[in-house]
Formats: sequence, C-alpha cells, structure tokens
Amino acid sequence: VYYTATDNAGNVTEQSIEVVVKEIDEKEIIVNDLADKLIAELVTEDMSKWDVCYNLWNWCRTNIKYTSTPGDMSSIYAGDYEGLNDKRGDCYAYYSTLTVLLEKCGIKTMAVHRVGGETDHVWNLVNLGDGWYHWSQRCR
Repeated sequence: VYYTATDNAGNVTEQSIEVVVKEIDEKEIIVNDLADKLIAELVTEDMSKWDVCYNLWNWCRTNIKYTSTPGDMSSIYAGDYEGLNDKRGDCYAYYSTLTVLLEKCGIKTMAVHRVGGETDHVWNLVNLGDGWYHWSQRCR
C-alpha cells in the first residue's frame, strides 16, 4: 500500500507498507474463545503466577482424557483444540493447551521434547518469574 500525506505548509511525504493477509484458522478462533472463558472461570487478578499455573494445569490434568494415540501436531492451536474442545489428547494436546492458557495470562512457556526415548514426549517449561519449571501433565 502506498500513501501520501501533505501538511498545511505543503510538505509532502510518501510511505509504503506491505500488508500480508493470511487465512484465519477456524480452530484458532474456537480455541481463543474457549481459553478466554476458562481463564475467566479459573484465574483471578490477585493470584500469583504459581497459582495461575497450578489452576490451569490442574484443569488440564482433570478434564483432558489422556490418549496415547498421536494427535494433530500441525499447530499449537490444533493440539489446543483437542484439549479444550474435545477434552482428549496425547502429551502434545496437554502441552499446547497449557501453553495457550498460560501465555494468555502473560506467563512464558517453552516446549521440552524428550530425546532418545522409545516414544515422543513433549511437556512445558514454564517461567514463573523466579525461574523456569518443568511442568507436565503427570506432575503431582
């Protein structure tokens, strides 16, 4: 897009910007809506990052039925869709669901992938402000 602006003194400036239009992922829209509703139910402003993380993790642990069948790992929202909408999934669904929920609450996360195991496994590394913590669907 090219545009020109002229001020009262007759000074002219021109600028161009590039606009990229991307297709909206329907799962992303659904996931964001479900995540916002869940956060509104489980998180209050007076909670510490630790309490927020625990409440959201506990919801995932008690509401997502674990399945060893590999899920959709095409995007974070595909895995999150399985966790929030279908309430089932493998470790990727747990990881991606907790990631989207925590990041909406301003808590940074990273993925940890097991290397050299018999099967693939992924879980969250979560920054609670005083360091990074391993946080998995099987934490107790």
